This record gives sequence, structure tokens and C-alpha cells, in this order.
Amino acid sequence: MTILATMREAAARARGPMTDSGAAGAIVGFLLARLCDDGGFSGRSPGSDLYYTVFALMSLEALGADLPAKTGEYLAAFADGEALDLVHLASLARCRAILDGDPTDEAARDGMLARLAGLRCPDGGYSHVPDSDTPTSYGCFLALGAMQDLGAKPRDVDNLAACIERMRSADGAYANVPTARAKGVRPLKLILKYPLRIAINPFISTLGLLLPTLISGEAIVSMVLNLPTTGPLLLQALLTQDMYLAGSFLMLLAVLTVVGMLISDLLLAWSDPRIRYE
Repeated sequence: MTILATMREAAARARGPMTDSGAAGAIVGFLLARLCDDGGFSGRSPGSDLYYTVFALMSLEALGADLPAKTGEYLAAFADGEALDLVHLASLARCRAILDGDPTDEAARDGMLARLAGLRCPDGGYSHVPDSDTPTSYGCFLALGAMQDLGAKPRDVDNLAACIERMRSADGAYANVPTARAKGVRPLKLILKYPLRIAINPFISTLGLLLPTLISGEAIVSMVLNLPTTGPLLLQALLTQDMYLAGSFLMLLAVLTVVGMLISDLLLAWSDPRIRYE
């Protein structure tokens, strides 16, 4: 059984409760509101994106809604998926598998399979990271699903299975670090490329809050230790009702907070390509 068939069976089991609760109609309405004029679906940013189109089609199919007819024309414009990365190439294959009437010819199918073969790593795995020769578990999952959607069997199954097995962690789950370590990636590069990219987002999101503390000072600590910081000065202005001095301090802190959060958002967009702005 293919990955798509398994997901369709799970969706069929969940369709009843969703319909009975009345949530299905609201979800369908939200999805159709993201439908663009060219037939694709948009995500966080304006404009159609294959990545969000596949999620929209799968959700509409799972809820038993009619699929937009013009989406087939949007998919046909990609032909064999030339210049697409693995994530969007797999999204294109899944969209065409969902739309039974999609006008995909054999040349486009063969071109997509050739494109998948070209994205394979030297050790037999696949990476969802562009221009990377280190396979990832997510990349292998995408490639396997794309080949199933295109009606093709994966080549060199033993090498692919061995690659996935090397990504198994000690707890039985799968991660990208074991494979990179087995390929001899330097420890510092390994940490910066995989664990740090996942763990750094919460730190960056709160980094902007540190900017106001540079001048605000800790009032209680400063008073106890008799430190000449701005914290006791602000507290004294509030106690004496010096509205001009207190207001200036609060305005400066508010501006620094806004600037700090803007810097945090820009750093998040730079560090994580999945984050975009509308």
C-alpha cells in the first residue's frame, strides 16, 4: 500500500466526526479562500505555492469537497518539474496523483523521475536541503512518496533502506545527525547544520526582549546594591510623580521593545527559510 493510499484510509475514518461537528464546512471555506486565480493555493505569502497546494488538495479530498478544476492547469505549467527542489517536486507529484484528471503525459512523468534520480545523494538517500550530499529522513520520505505517486518503484532499494537505517537513533526514532556523523561530517558543522537550526528559533524569538533591559536596569537589585543604574531613577520618578521623566523612560523602553522584536523577526526569517512575511 502506498503512502497516499494509507493517508486516504485514515482521512476516511476521520471524515465522519469532522462532518458531524460542523467543522468540515469551516475548514473547506478557509481552504477555498486561499485559492489563487491561477489555480494554486497560497500559504503565508501571497501567490501560489506547490507546497501549500498539496496540503490544500489533500485536505479538500479528505473532507469530501470538490477539487478546483483549474488547479490542473496550474500543475500542468510545471511540466516535468525542472528547477524544482525535492520538496516542491514531491509536492507536484502528490498533487498530480490526487487530481485523477490531471493532463500529465509520459514525457513529464519520465522527466520527474529523472529529476528525482538526479537529486539522489551518493550513498543512496535523499536530502530535502538544496545542494546537500547528506541525506535526511524527511528527504527519503518525500522521494519515496513521489516515486509511489508517479507509479514507479525506487531504484537500489537496499541502499535506500540502509541509508534510512543509519539515521535510526538509539531511542528507535530517526534523525539526520547519525547519518551525517557516519559520513564523517565535522562535529562543529554537524551541530550548526542540524540540532542548532531547530533549537535556536525560541532563543531568537525572545532575543528582542533583551534590548530594553540594556538601559532599564533591575530596580530592586540596583537599590539593594546601590548601583547607579536607570532602574532606581525610573522608580524614583514614578514615586515622585515626575511625569516627564517617567514618560520619557517608558517611551524609550517601548521603542526599544518594538525595535528589538523587529530585529528578532528579521533574524528568524534569515535563520529559518520556512518563516515568511505577508
